[in-house]
Amino acid sequence: MSEIGVIFLLIIRVLAANYCTSRARLLNRNVVGWGIFGFISPLLACLWIKGLRTKTNQTAYDDASRPFDQM
Repeated sequence: MSEIGVIFLLIIRVLAANYCTSRARLLNRNVVGWGIFGFISPLLACLWIKGLRTKTNQTAYDDASRPFDQM
């Protein structure tokens, strides 16, 4: 493979990692993990993170311990 091809592939990998980290930050996902995944497998990571939704913390809310006047 020529030097230009290697440089081109490296640039694609860095851009994909950058896209994955910025998208992961918006979706409340693991930024480091998505950055590594985007660098190792750029096409798969970009397609995968494009289809994800925002990650939310769904914890049960307990009103039993609150007094009635604060509800």
